Amino acid sequence: MAEPDRMPATPPTLDDVSRLTPESDYSVFTAPEIDAGVRNEALRKLFQSDPHFARSDGLDVAVDEVCEIAQSPQARQRKIEQARALGLLDDDLIEQERPDPETGTG
Repeated sequence: MAEPDRMPATPPTLDDVSRLTPESDYSVFTAPEIDAGVRNEALRKLFQSDPHFARSDGLDVAVDEVCEIAQSPQARQRKIEQARALGLLDDDLIEQERPDPETGTG
């Protein structure tokens, strides 16, 4: 919580946020009586401008893998099978041999 002697006479505004730099004191913006929108904009500016917060935590690598897996033929086949099981497909190809989800071949 910000100390009373550090609080400005008037609460900070979005104009004050626009003048912030990575070297600025952001503690004024974290006081409970500050408008939530102003506080969120100040913190957003801090996180986007400070290189300390721009470092990868190593988890973003997994995002690419998940997207790759979700677009795989096996994932698409599982979605088709789920849609069939729910009766969402009006399939004229019911008699057709279904592809093997492991290999993607029929």
